[in-house]
Amino acid sequence: MVPVDMGEDRVGAERIKGAYAWRKVLDQGRRIASGSDFPVELANPFYGLHAAVTRQDRKNQPKGGWYHNESMSVGEALISFTIDA
Repeated sequence: MVPVDMGEDRVGAERIKGAYAWRKVLDQGRRIASGSDFPVELANPFYGLHAAVTRQDRKNQPKGGWYHNESMSVGEALISFTIDA
């Protein structure tokens, strides 16, 4: 997941609302192919699963999740990292 400050700094407060909008995409019946950007990110898929469900980084930040309304369920995240990837 893109750090809050990095993404919003680059695309702006309004445009960032459409970035990583997993719930909107899934609700339209579309698939999300998830994975790591190794070696930029860690290869361990559990970090990505955590981020997709909680909308938080490995340190559980930001509190409450970044645009938490765009989170995936555990099942949706598993599918996005396996079957749909």
